[in-house]
Amino acid sequence: MNPYAPQRIELPLYFNTPVRKDDLVDSRKYSVRPQTKQAKPTQTGYAGIPMSNQSLLNMSYVDSGEEILYRKRLKDYAILAFACKRANKLRDEGRAYYSSGVLYDNLGQYQEAIKWYKKFLAVCQKIGDTHGIGLSYNCIGVSYQMLGAKNPKFYESAIEYHQKHYDTGDVAGKFIATANIGIVYELMGDKEKAISYHQEALKYAMQVSSFIGQTIAISNIGRIGTSSNMIKSKTQLQSYVEKYLQFSSELKNRQREAEAHIQLGKIQQSTGEYSSCVHNFSRARKIALEVGNNHQQNEASVRVGIASAEMKWADKKDGILKDIKIKDAL
Repeated sequence: MNPYAPQRIELPLYFNTPVRKDDLVDSRKYSVRPQTKQAKPTQTGYAGIPMSNQSLLNMSYVDSGEEILYRKRLKDYAILAFACKRANKLRDEGRAYYSSGVLYDNLGQYQEAIKWYKKFLAVCQKIGDTHGIGLSYNCIGVSYQMLGAKNPKFYESAIEYHQKHYDTGDVAGKFIATANIGIVYELMGDKEKAISYHQEALKYAMQVSSFIGQTIAISNIGRIGTSSNMIKSKTQLQSYVEKYLQFSSELKNRQREAEAHIQLGKIQQSTGEYSSCVHNFSRARKIALEVGNNHQQNEASVRVGIASAEMKWADKKDGILKDIKIKDAL
């Protein structure tokens, strides 16, 4: 799971709009990664909470065959939008604009996508389609978020549109908006605001009893908390991560389970619980090996080595201090 994945509203398949590619971002460099493989589409409810946290920042790059197909479809949608506008078929006109935005996202042309999403927004505002307005704000905000991966100046615009989505959304929409704002603030380096918004997202996910939403929010809170001092109480932080581990295990998401074990191990390592942290790092390494995640496996292996060395040194230090006390007593 990429921690910087934005949350998207996805239309049901029966709306017959283009399939959106998964959003991909290199969290180490805050840059867009080329997409080499089309991922399986994620099913979500209309204006509902996404069924996975995979929709990060999609619309990467496509091969030449796909691009030719997309260009042809874009021309078709432009003709369709023009015809619908003349016939005063506003909903169909708006759907053509939205579809064009998705295709431009898939091509990695986010500024062009934003232009079409804004046309879609104007139609939705004209006909009073509140769900469409929320969808528009979400799409525009995420596209600005993608642009921010290349130029951070766009993050402010991303926050502006995610806030508009929050202001107009229902509880599920507010979850998506607060989760996205939290992600953007983290990318901007403001972890205090980021964790605050993720805590808000958790509240909304709990209100709608969204198991997936709670998992996403707790994951983000735990990740930021273990890499900073935003959550002062180690007990509170550990409870977040333990719940994330529980949810990931129940969802049978092995990669998230390994990530949770690493986060839990880091907390225990910081409090001197070396036996427990070695156990969690070892567990993460085993899971990563089973699922073929080399990055997680390497990280867990290194952490096992460091924690084991710290545990041996702590035991040796305790022995030395014990000997000193015995000699002083004599």
